[in-house]
Amino acid sequence: MKLSLVLQKTGTGFTGPDAEISSVINDSRLAAPGALFFALPGARTNGAGFIRQALEKGASAVVSAEEFAPGLQDAFPGAAFVNAPDLAPALSRAAANFYGHPSKKLRLFGITGTKGKTTTAYLLENILRLGGARPGMIGTIAHRVDGRVLASAVNTTPLAHHLQELLSKMAAADALTAVMEVSSHALALGRAEDVEFDVAAFTNLQRDHLDFHKDRESYFRAKARIFELLERSSKKDKCAVLNADDERAPE
Repeated sequence: MKLSLVLQKTGTGFTGPDAEISSVINDSRLAAPGALFFALPGARTNGAGFIRQALEKGASAVVSAEEFAPGLQDAFPGAAFVNAPDLAPALSRAAANFYGHPSKKLRLFGITGTKGKTTTAYLLENILRLGGARPGMIGTIAHRVDGRVLASAVNTTPLAHHLQELLSKMAAADALTAVMEVSSHALALGRAEDVEFDVAAFTNLQRDHLDFHKDRESYFRAKARIFELLERSSKKDKCAVLNADDERAPE
C-alpha cells in the first residue's frame, strides 16, 4: 500500500517518495524495506532516538513528533519523512488504513472496567462459541481466535498497530465476532480510536491505576471514552451495557 493511502485522514504530510508500505512498526529492530516506523515516546526511551537505526535497517518511511535531525533527510534520500505533532491518533488511523479497518468486518464487543473484564470476556467468548460462532479474543491472558492463540498478551489492549493487525487476522479467519478487553490505559492513550464497536460494556469503577491517571475523575473519563467510541461507530444496532450497581454508571 502506498504511503499516501496509509496516511489518509491522519492530518499529516510527508516529504520524499510515496513509498510502498508493507508493515507498520514502532520497534526499530524490526525495520526493513517497506516498514513505516513510528517513533513513539516510551516510559524509558523515546523512539525519536532510534529513527536513524530504523533508516539504516531500510525503513521506507519514518514518523516523528519531533523535528528530524539536521542532514538526516539528505543522508537517506530514498526514505519518506512524516511529521505528526500527535503520534497516537496518527498511528491509530494509519494502522486502521493499512489493515483495511478490520473492526468493520467483525461484530465487536468491548469491555472496560476496573474489575471483571477478563471474567466477562471469557464468559462471553464461551457463550458465543456454544452458539456456533468462532470468536476472536483480545485480552489480558492471550489473543486468540476460535481457541487458537495468535499472540501472547503483553498489554491487555495492544498498541494500535498490533490491535489492528490482530483484528485483521480474526477477520481473515472468518471469526465474524470478537471480544475485546479495553483497558483505561488504552483508552487514554488512543489505542482504540479507530476501532468500531457494536457493543460497549462497563463493569465497575474502583480505586486503581491512579499512578497513571493521577486522580479518580481522570480514570473515570478514560473509562467513559469507550461509549464515545461506540456512539461514533458506524455500526447498526449498537448497544451499551452498564453495571447499574456501580455508582458512576448513570453518568
